[in-house]
Amino acid sequence: MWYTYHIVKELLKRKSYIIAIAFFCSTTIFVLFPTIFQGKVPLPTDLAHDYLLDEPKEGENPLIRDSVVQLYPNAHVMFTAYKEGDSVVVNPYIFAGDSQGLNMAASGQSTLWSPLNVFIPLFNSSLAFFSFIIVVYCLLSGVGMYAFLRSMKLDVGVAIFGGVVFQLSAPLLGWMAWGTISGAIAMLPLMLAAISYYRQTHNPIWLVVFTIAQYISLTAGHLQFYLYGMGVVFLYIFFLPLIHPVLADKIKNSLRNWMLVGITALVNMVAVLFVITPFVQAISLSHRTGLSDTSYLQLQNLLQFIYPNAWGSYQDYAGPLNYLESAGYIGILPLVLIGIGVVLAIRRVKDINWSPYIFWLAVAVTGLGYMMVPTTWPIEFINSFPPFRAIFIVDFALIILAALVLQHLITTRLWKPWYTAGIIAIAFMNQWMVFGGFTPQQDPEPLLNPPAYVTYLREQDIEQPLVYSEISPLNLYSLYGIRSIFGYDSMYFESYYQNIKLHAKKMKSHRNILNAKITDRNFLRELGVNYIITKRELQQIEPVFQDDDIRIYAL
Repeated sequence: MWYTYHIVKELLKRKSYIIAIAFFCSTTIFVLFPTIFQGKVPLPTDLAHDYLLDEPKEGENPLIRDSVVQLYPNAHVMFTAYKEGDSVVVNPYIFAGDSQGLNMAASGQSTLWSPLNVFIPLFNSSLAFFSFIIVVYCLLSGVGMYAFLRSMKLDVGVAIFGGVVFQLSAPLLGWMAWGTISGAIAMLPLMLAAISYYRQTHNPIWLVVFTIAQYISLTAGHLQFYLYGMGVVFLYIFFLPLIHPVLADKIKNSLRNWMLVGITALVNMVAVLFVITPFVQAISLSHRTGLSDTSYLQLQNLLQFIYPNAWGSYQDYAGPLNYLESAGYIGILPLVLIGIGVVLAIRRVKDINWSPYIFWLAVAVTGLGYMMVPTTWPIEFINSFPPFRAIFIVDFALIILAALVLQHLITTRLWKPWYTAGIIAIAFMNQWMVFGGFTPQQDPEPLLNPPAYVTYLREQDIEQPLVYSEISPLNLYSLYGIRSIFGYDSMYFESYYQNIKLHAKKMKSHRNILNAKITDRNFLRELGVNYIITKRELQQIEPVFQDDDIRIYAL
């Protein structure tokens, strides 16, 4: 609490931050108004019944289905465990055939150790807390980018422009509903701002800000995005004296500063080891081991930087993986500004420090190269990462390049103050028109009122019944206290997969999802299954429940 007070005090000394925080609070409210004030949730809840009833997935945006069939159910389990005071959080509802479920600490998409969990006691429902997390990340993305650009000595208007473009960039709006990825992305500029401000002021408060931001990113719930972001952080630390020589001149090589930096580095390393050690230990036993992702960015995907809906609709997207993986749209204005920067470079304008331009251009080119050239890494599980997801790094670098060009333009005699306000407004509207409705904000009713067969199972005497389901709810059953022998997470064991595969008539799985068709009832009894949920009519057994075409059989 003492450090929180001093961080706030430090920010309030900078009056421009009061304006910026108010501005980005307003943009966050605009983006998430139905969630904040109308009781909606930023989830595609209209898909819930489609999955629970095994019907065609025809919701408003099926592309973000993972948020409602995997991420929110996981968050609900964690929320409930924290409310009940469980010190070790296990998801007992998925992959429950021969174990106690999934150890959340071993899952790279778990928010088990997030510091934002301290707010759980303030909420009565997991949906409200899940929505709160998304709102917080949306706000911090804009404020963090503003702070970083201000630390580079850019004008307030330029920093607000960069913050708006970053906050409404395709990766942040597109991945918003996950409640995890946006947190890993949003903390990147705040970490860089803390580094930059510490180099200028040597105020230890900025080391605390860096540590908090790094830990939030680490525990947000997606290690791949965190890893990409930290790559940029390390590059920035290493090249900072070259990027901003003026800042480097203020370095004080005192014993006190080296001790503070050393302690900060040690604390952060311990935190990283604490969080990722269970994951690294578990990944060697998981079904993901040995699998690699062969997808890569192609020339047609580059259209999404300029014309994201070139296919007419994101649901008609033609490319590897899906539309979101290569969505790098940051609006037309930043690209126009970068084009102006290219002209300035060709003309060799002398009153510009080109060092930061060169650095961020190198980051953007490196990111594009990583996504476009298939690469094999010595660390095996990294090879299973879809490389497309580094696109947020490219976006981040391009936004900074655009801000640097804008900063130069406002120093010219022809520039008028209202031009900057106009550019901010145009950038906001441009981004919002393209991606503003990508994450639907819907009524939570489909999640709160499940179909009749789910209600039937919840009313039985068996506590946490174990089911084999040919309906495909993935992790949705965990919302209702029903365990499944299947599930959706990257960390289920290879041995369990092979055991299921041995007895399965048909597998419908990929590296994250375990699902199969099993006709061997003796095997299901060995797993401890209580009920079979299917649309088939089984021989020599009568259903204990039937509603339309869904049947429940007791074993």
